[in-house]
Amino acid sequence: MTQGGRAIKDFVDVRRHPTVVRLQDLEGEGSRWLTESFLLTREVQGHLQALTGLFGKTGTGGGAFLIGHYGSGKSHFLAYLTLQLRAGALIPHPPEVVAISLVNFSAANRLEDIISGALGLEACAGDRRPAWDAMLRVRRRGLLLVIDELSEFLRAKPDAHTFTEDVRFLQFLGEWAQDRPFWIVAAMQEGIEHTGELEYGLYRKIKDRYPLRLLLTPAHVQSLIAESVLVKKPGYAAAVDELCRRLQGTYAGASLDFQALRAVYPLHPSTLEMLE
Repeated sequence: MTQGGRAIKDFVDVRRHPTVVRLQDLEGEGSRWLTESFLLTREVQGHLQALTGLFGKTGTGGGAFLIGHYGSGKSHFLAYLTLQLRAGALIPHPPEVVAISLVNFSAANRLEDIISGALGLEACAGDRRPAWDAMLRVRRRGLLLVIDELSEFLRAKPDAHTFTEDVRFLQFLGEWAQDRPFWIVAAMQEGIEHTGELEYGLYRKIKDRYPLRLLLTPAHVQSLIAESVLVKKPGYAAAVDELCRRLQGTYAGASLDFQALRAVYPLHPSTLEMLE
């Protein structure tokens, strides 16, 4: 695109920040960019409202799955949620947040061992509840457990037994949370029923204990690119409108999504389909 001798770079730039968000970025000195670069779409705002409503219930907890394809922004959402809660920006008296990325662990590890270790617990062969109750008593504001990369971890389990064992531990967390200030938010690329051979009865129990399913849809990807990744300079809209008029005149029968092109140029709308 050129207009009066001007080039693409005269109308648009790309925001500079890391291309991959990891939960370990939460602990770095430069973690502010995780909040500053986060795009609050209407969809995301709805998810945050649903979660703060869940956290606001007195004397009861529960679980939620954040579901979206690779690149849809799940890790960034979890990082933003964690930072905002730690800063007291979403709700008064927020719970303590412990964030775990399962990408750091091989599938040979038991999910219970990973989470217990992050919470300072020792996994035991008997009744878990006394140790978990003692752990929660010292966290007077309650506890939110944030888990990233859960579906990838479960899908990589070496056999049906270890897969079922980890899902049953998720069931325990959801059931134990029912009458305690304890919450779980876990990110997945797909529904848990698609991660392995899951018995129907166990699936129903997981569904009941994790009632919130928050979807990050392809529309979020388009909004992310249009409103956050691209830095549009003065004259961008007029220049892209002129380009679209020329293209429509030249390729009258083309199936190009010109509305999307106006939002994400110089990215081609077909590229969005690949990202989705």
